Amino acid sequence: MVVTAHKRVETEEMFPETKEGLLVLSERTRKIISSFNLMNKGLWFAPGNELKTISESRDIVAYSTIEETIPQEFGLYELSRFLNLLNLYKDTQIRLNRKSLTIFSGSNNTKSYTYTYADKETILQAHNDRFEMTEELVIFSLSEQDLNELLKVSAISSLNDIAFMNDGGDLSICVLDHDGAKKDVYKNVICEVHKPNFTIYFDKKKLNSLMPDDYTITLGKLNDAYVAQFKSKDIEYLIASEDYSK
Repeated sequence: MVVTAHKRVETEEMFPETKEGLLVLSERTRKIISSFNLMNKGLWFAPGNELKTISESRDIVAYSTIEETIPQEFGLYELSRFLNLLNLYKDTQIRLNRKSLTIFSGSNNTKSYTYTYADKETILQAHNDRFEMTEELVIFSLSEQDLNELLKVSAISSLNDIAFMNDGGDLSICVLDHDGAKKDVYKNVICEVHKPNFTIYFDKKKLNSLMPDDYTITLGKLNDAYVAQFKSKDIEYLIASEDYSK
């Protein structure tokens, strides 16, 4: 039997006119995209190094500055599938095409998967301009360890709400049921605050979207709504509250 080797044809669809080379997403960037996926199944990538998204319920917006520079705009839907493909092999690389991207892996990039872009109209996107608080109540720090403990307690206890409570000058983060269905309460006193008493309630599902990290948290108002801003070295979330009381 005679086997004839055919030269591989490289089409324009496979290799676009702009040949910046293969894109490698860092572990940090993958974690950021994974966090965004918890809010929105789709993500629109714009040229540059900023990613932004908004939750499907439109009550969380998130922004991040990533290590990589994205050379062209494109959109992906089913981000979990995209991330699972990246994590399937070690040392995966990405080539951006006109209508799709190609994930390469293996020795000499012998393995590949072509992932078709989503139409821009199908992806819910955050506004280009960042939201700015109209009033700040308090600013404090929360360590990654305290955040992880908070989320673990909320999962174990089956309590539905996370509250930031200023009571007599002590600011605490609590896990509880705002509607009183359960009387259990977890409380972690964070710092002293010289402000009038207040409590701001959040659905715990919203905080589950946060990427594990150390955060500076600002509680305040955006127009008439009470919100919490979680900000780390390269990612920022603005989360709308469920309720506020004095």
